[in-house]
Amino acid sequence: MYKISKLKIGCFIVLFLLLGSLTPTISSLSPDTNTPETSLENTRIDLSKEDYLEREPIRINDDSDFEQMAASENWQGNGSADNPYIIQDYVINANEYGYGIYIGNTTVHFTVKNCLLHDALGDNRKYFRNSGIYLYNVTNGTLSYNLLVDNGVGIYLDNADGNILSNNTATKLINDSETSLMALTQSQNGIYMIDSSNNFIINNTLENGNHGLRLVGSVSNNISNNALINNT
Repeated sequence: MYKISKLKIGCFIVLFLLLGSLTPTISSLSPDTNTPETSLENTRIDLSKEDYLEREPIRINDDSDFEQMAASENWQGNGSADNPYIIQDYVINANEYGYGIYIGNTTVHFTVKNCLLHDALGDNRKYFRNSGIYLYNVTNGTLSYNLLVDNGVGIYLDNADGNILSNNTATKLINDSETSLMALTQSQNGIYMIDSSNNFIINNTLENGNHGLRLVGSVSNNISNNALINNT
């Protein structure tokens, strides 16, 4: 099983201490009075927790696949609006896979929270995109309080409508010798959205990338209270 080095864990902890002291840059687009209630109080996950599970990347291709995997993994929930599937407390090394969590072609309700996804490298094809989390043709998803480090793209939305992304942090560690495999010619994005609409992008911290937040063919999204820091 892959182990994260003490050096990198130390860098993650220092990173979050620094993020806690930064003043956010506020970005908004198409405000909506029905915006879910969130706050910028604390976007940090507790990396000292002992119950984080290191595992290989997760790939879900449709609702039936989600149901089967939820049963086999003992995930909470049943996919309903009142009882969504819960994917949480994982540490996923995505090196050579090209994705940390891929969910595609689903309408069930689910939440991915408190996960650390890092080093998504090795496959930039469609449905991979060297992304920490990739949602394709998905609705009713919520991504909250996840830490995405040294991925080509932190969170990638492709034809994904009606989802909530809140209180996530996507970043690249600067001068970290362990991330030297990151392709420098690849555009690094905190959140990348293509042909995705009616999503809520709220209270996320996106830093040290080529683009903190990039939208292509995506309209009618509610984007507010995000911190975009040190992107080129």
